[in-house]
Amino acid sequence: VAAAAAMRQKYTADQPTAPPDALPGAQGESRAAAEYLEATCVVLEGHEERISGVCVLGLPAAPGTLVSVSWDLTIRWWRLLPSEKEDALIHTIENAHDDYIHGVAYSPLTHQIATCSADQGAKVWDAQRRTLVATLSGHQADVTHVAWSGVHSVWVTSSDDQSIKLWSTLGRQLRHIDTRDAISALAIDRNYGYV
Repeated sequence: VAAAAAMRQKYTADQPTAPPDALPGAQGESRAAAEYLEATCVVLEGHEERISGVCVLGLPAAPGTLVSVSWDLTIRWWRLLPSEKEDALIHTIENAHDDYIHGVAYSPLTHQIATCSADQGAKVWDAQRRTLVATLSGHQADVTHVAWSGVHSVWVTSSDDQSIKLWSTLGRQLRHIDTRDAISALAIDRNYGYV
C-alpha cells in the first residue's frame, strides 16, 4: 500500500500543500514536484496478495489511520506517519472472510468499516475496537462492492447475483433491489442518497 501522507521531512505543518514552486507553470516544477512526492510518499508493506481496497479513518481514530484489505483474507490498520519508535502496522485481522476480500468502506457516523467478499457476504467491523459487529448474509454470489450511505445511515452492497441490498448498521437487511444485470461499480450520492 502506498499512500500520500502529511509532510514530515522537508515541509512543515505550516505548509500542508505542495510547495509553491511545485505548482504547474512554476520554475523548477519537475525537481520540486519530485522532492514533494518523495517527502510525502509512505510505502506500507505486509499484504501477501493483491490489495483490493483502502479507506482512511476519521476521528476518533488517530489522524492518518488507513485500513487496507487484500485477497490474502486480511484487514490491516496502518499509521501513515509512524514515529521512529512505532511500526506502521497497527493491527491485522487474519481470515476476516472465507474467500477473496473485494473492498472496504468507512462510516464516519458509526466509526465502522464494512468489507465485502467472494464468500457471498459482507461484514461490519468496529473500526476502533477492530471487532466484528455484524455479518451481512443474503447474497447468492460474490459481494463485489460495499459503500456507506450517510444520507440514509445504511450500508449498501452489490453482488454478482444481480442485486443491491441495503443494511442497518447492525446487519439487518432493509431492502433488496433486483438489477437484472451484473454490477461493476457502486456509488452513493452524498446529497440525496441515490445509489
